[in-house]
Amino acid sequence: TPSDEDAEILLAQIDVPAHSAGETLDGVKSQALLDEARRYLRCCQLLRADVILQKYEEIASKLPEDLQRLPAWAKRVREVQATIKDKKGANWKKIELDNNCVLWRCWDADSGDLQVIFTWEACGSLEQQLMAIRDADVLEPFWAGLCWDMKSTHGNSVSLVRWLQKDAVTRQKTEVILERVCCVCNGSTPYIVMLDRSPDVADIETYSGRYGDFMIDEVPEGYIRPLFTASGRVIEPIGKDRCRCTVVLNVQVPSFVRWIMTDSILGLGANMGAKQTMKAWNGIIGQWDCSGYVEERRKREAAFYGPTLQPWNSMDSMAADDRSAE
Repeated sequence: TPSDEDAEILLAQIDVPAHSAGETLDGVKSQALLDEARRYLRCCQLLRADVILQKYEEIASKLPEDLQRLPAWAKRVREVQATIKDKKGANWKKIELDNNCVLWRCWDADSGDLQVIFTWEACGSLEQQLMAIRDADVLEPFWAGLCWDMKSTHGNSVSLVRWLQKDAVTRQKTEVILERVCCVCNGSTPYIVMLDRSPDVADIETYSGRYGDFMIDEVPEGYIRPLFTASGRVIEPIGKDRCRCTVVLNVQVPSFVRWIMTDSILGLGANMGAKQTMKAWNGIIGQWDCSGYVEERRKREAAFYGPTLQPWNSMDSMAADDRSAE
């Protein structure tokens, strides 16, 4: 399997049809490239789609509407990959937590922001991890009251997920709205990057109205809606029913809080949050097959889950063929 950045291999695989009278070869080639980019996008292979478009500037400079957000999404995926890979230097500090969780932190000297990389292992298959993020409302009954009034809606290669909760620290009633984009990253071992951020509109804290394919309602009375900066989550299967998860966050810390945010306090808060979340998640996995909603959603969203999980399904089929041959 070629990596996502092997542009020449990916381009060589594209079948450019012969051009007929009234068509130019460049026009036919451009349409073939756009169609291939759309095919990769439907399979959530954003980086491959982006590499194809980057190779031809005349396409990249005037993308059709359904591909216009692709370059920005691909850039954010590469930033998540680079952050996880390049956590080196004196500014990065590794903090060992309970339950084999690891926290890396780095303070930005210019902005004062806190960059966090949090890694843990979780039970559950890749499909279960993905469905819990993308179709979070299916699992609302199993979160034991930690969040409620959940809703997931899906548009062109992007999802909007919304729920209500109490802030873990302030206990303030909070509405969370996140735009989520899934990217399958290929290579020797495929994995998924899920991008998170608040919808990209001015004053999202109070905004209501149309946002792309979605409608954002008014903030419920008595609730606040915080702004969430861009973040990313990496999901790597390490077994049939277990995944390694890594979250990359950039936290804007007020200056009057910065001086008390020691590594001890940071580690204590991360441990408390992780234990609560992992307990709830283990309970969800234990009840997963008890909900008919899960199977109903899997069938309803088969056009997403089938192509997205295809790299792993192919690997499972190859492994089964090898065992049969033995």
